[in-house]
Amino acid sequence: MRKLAALSLFALALAGWRAPRAAGAEADAAKPAAGAPAAAGDSFDAIAAAATRTNDVATLLAPFVERCEQEKRDIDRSRCTVAQAYLRRVLPGRAFSVTTDDPAAITVSEYDGGVRGFRVALSGCIACTRPVAIGGTDRTAGARRMITVSAPRKDGSSLSSAVEIARGAVGFESVPEAKRWLTEVRPALRAELVFRPAEEEWTFGAHRGYALELLAGRIYNRCTGEIVLSKPPSQGIADRPPPGREHEDPACAVRAAAPAGSAPPRTSTDGTDNGGGGEEQLPGELSKSAIAESMGRIRAQVFACYKKYQVPGNVQLSYEVAGNGTVQSIRAGGALEGTPTGDCVLEAGKNARFPPFQAPTQKFSYPFFLRN
Repeated sequence: MRKLAALSLFALALAGWRAPRAAGAEADAAKPAAGAPAAAGDSFDAIAAAATRTNDVATLLAPFVERCEQEKRDIDRSRCTVAQAYLRRVLPGRAFSVTTDDPAAITVSEYDGGVRGFRVALSGCIACTRPVAIGGTDRTAGARRMITVSAPRKDGSSLSSAVEIARGAVGFESVPEAKRWLTEVRPALRAELVFRPAEEEWTFGAHRGYALELLAGRIYNRCTGEIVLSKPPSQGIADRPPPGREHEDPACAVRAAAPAGSAPPRTSTDGTDNGGGGEEQLPGELSKSAIAESMGRIRAQVFACYKKYQVPGNVQLSYEVAGNGTVQSIRAGGALEGTPTGDCVLEAGKNARFPPFQAPTQKFSYPFFLRN
């Protein structure tokens, strides 16, 4: 009965979910309604803004797996059937977002000299480590299943790799700096996924689960809001604890307890100190030295491309960078454009991270000359 009650209340809540229409509503008509998926090609921020936050994905899946015939009374079966039919029709058109705490959602490699830092991967794991109960009634616990935002690829070496969304790297100027990031920043990383409810059931080895429909995903720093990896790109920072409440996250408490005047770790997520500070302290745009410093962090990856293909020449990377320091677009030009070496450099260039600045975006080009 508890499941039926939850299902019915959920259906009623969605049925009453309407954006207010009043004078001037025509101007608002172009804005995405709450829960309505954003258009393809939008930034992560635009897609997430049109989504409803949830921390109970199992309830969203229940209408697709619930068995109304398990209800004993005819009236309960009828109510369940009506609510279920409505939710199965409406939910696939809604967008939801969840911050997952599943350990399989974020993978950080051992220190990699090739990138002078760590390779980072985002997987669509909402429940890959611990299956959750979906459906059921007062008399049954419901089936325990994994939940992902896409069906696993059969060639994956593990469940998390089979539902991998994006991969990148964070680089550092020194090994001690990288070690500080691993101990002080890594615990603060969180994965945020935006999806539509769906009912695709899958098997992967001994695992069974349900796949949702992925709309967007990113890894961000819980303490600072800085974006580490995002698909599609993010234009702003993520939510973070308000001032004075850093204790809500143990990793943030470590940062808050740092001695006054001590330098916080610098990461290639934004290429600058993470010690806070308001927008008035940010430069209007990236300086030449800031660009050179950030590009220096991917230099080892770029020259690994030359070592691999042994073709000398120049590659010019043209960037558009958002004010939060994340890459919005990148294009490779120069003599090696379109070659395996040029394509390799382009992929390496996607791992660049820049300091934040006040302008919404900035465009610039940076050349690499590959030779012995």
